[in-house]
Amino acid sequence: MNIATTEGGTPSPTKRIIRKVRSEGNVTKANSRPPWRVLVVDDEPDIHAATSLALSSLTYEGRGIDLLHAHSGEEAKRLLSGGNNNDIAVALIDVVMESDDAGLQLVRHIRHDIGNLFVRLIIRTGQPGYAPELHVIEHYDIDDYKEKTDLTAQRLFTTMRLSLKAYNDLMIIEKNKKGLEYILRGAPKLYSKSSLQDFFFGVLTQITGLFRSGDDSLITAISRRDGPDVLLITHEVEKDLALPNFFCGTGRFQERASVPEEVIERCMEILRDGHSCVLSPSTYSFPLRIKNNIVGLVYLEGLPPLHPSDQRLLEVMTNQITAALENHWLFDALERSQAELVRAHNHAIFMLAVASELKDRETGNHVNRIQHYSEALARQIGMDEVQVQAIAQASTLHDLGKLGIPDAIIRKPGKLTDEEYAVIKTHSKLAMDIFGNHPGFELAREIAFAHHEKWDGSGYPERLQGEQIPLSARLVAVVDVLDALASERPYKKAWPMDEVIAEIQRNSGQQFDPKMVDALIQLYTNGTIAKIKLRFPEELY
Repeated sequence: MNIATTEGGTPSPTKRIIRKVRSEGNVTKANSRPPWRVLVVDDEPDIHAATSLALSSLTYEGRGIDLLHAHSGEEAKRLLSGGNNNDIAVALIDVVMESDDAGLQLVRHIRHDIGNLFVRLIIRTGQPGYAPELHVIEHYDIDDYKEKTDLTAQRLFTTMRLSLKAYNDLMIIEKNKKGLEYILRGAPKLYSKSSLQDFFFGVLTQITGLFRSGDDSLITAISRRDGPDVLLITHEVEKDLALPNFFCGTGRFQERASVPEEVIERCMEILRDGHSCVLSPSTYSFPLRIKNNIVGLVYLEGLPPLHPSDQRLLEVMTNQITAALENHWLFDALERSQAELVRAHNHAIFMLAVASELKDRETGNHVNRIQHYSEALARQIGMDEVQVQAIAQASTLHDLGKLGIPDAIIRKPGKLTDEEYAVIKTHSKLAMDIFGNHPGFELAREIAFAHHEKWDGSGYPERLQGEQIPLSARLVAVVDVLDALASERPYKKAWPMDEVIAEIQRNSGQQFDPKMVDALIQLYTNGTIAKIKLRFPEELY
């Protein structure tokens, strides 16, 4: 099986391919980008030697050729099974080797068994009768078919260059596809740090694909730590470049700790200088700016020389990164502000609840016990966590109406008269006047109004019965009595907890919802009640 010479005549082993050749030691080793990997599969050693000579001077996109050699279809399969051989760009495959169709079986293995659709497959045969061109093209997923007698040095060179271009274009499309997947995944929730990382990685992948760059690129963004304005870089935190708030890298920058010290130093200079710059013919950096403040940078290695229009496109893409970063930080600032408002709101509710209980000479621990008893009971009866937390907070305001009851009645050490008890009972309706129709207090309003209603209809203020009583009020009713009996008051001593539970159980189905009583007994049995009481001990002033 011979490869024909471009000069006619009978080929010889030493004169098959005529071309000015550099030695293998000179093949673009100075280039930092790795060479293209090409697999040669043929059972004739001369074919391997001739192919090496023909392609030794070929470069494409500044990258040379690294030839891998296999002398049979089975050897090629073993070579392809290696984890480091999934980046082969082109395979030159002979048809007739250990069998008449060994090469075709290898093609099927590559495309179907391995699932590699990117490597460009070129069939070379010296015996076309064993594999007619039309049949092979129709039935096998190949990219070119050459008879060895037609494959001159020039044609092999041209064929290889076109195949490398096709492979490179496919990889660019694949990178852009993956980059777009990351961008689309991250874009809907840019307020999430993980989604922002996906968005960044998608943009980097797009850049490396669009500009046919190497895989070494990183985005880093830094925020100040001494205040809420995270959009400003200060000299005090420049040194923290190695530990940014956001970091995303590809290639050798994929792990934060692997970023070389010299790259960090370059980035420091860029942050101080603030200008887009070409650090070398293949290395670029673009600062990220928000309101004239540098908040980070994009650093790229392995790019081909960029036309000014390419640089402008890169600047547009980095502006998109900056916009995403700014939106994230603004959302984060808004979220923190909302969290502060929620904390202030919750604290105000707690203080209001404590104020309502001070008439009973109880400190805030009574409010804490009611809140945690209610939370535990709500969870025990199967409420979801949102409902549990809502019940827990609203329960603290169950006695808010007591603010309108005279101290002399609430703190009376002896038994109340009928008239005084009638005044006490008005605290349920007084709470309604305090709450009014303010949105956000609906649950607290229904608890405060109905937590003295009884399951048998003998309670107040409306003598509601059974499930006419709101679920929230039925829940708080049982924990309110639990804490009242177990706590000391001006008119009584605290009961032992086992007697409290027995009393509540005796009133199941009369004063209390039986389901609430059963759930409360379970909390008592598993020790939850004791833990809460121990955590918030009774304190009178």
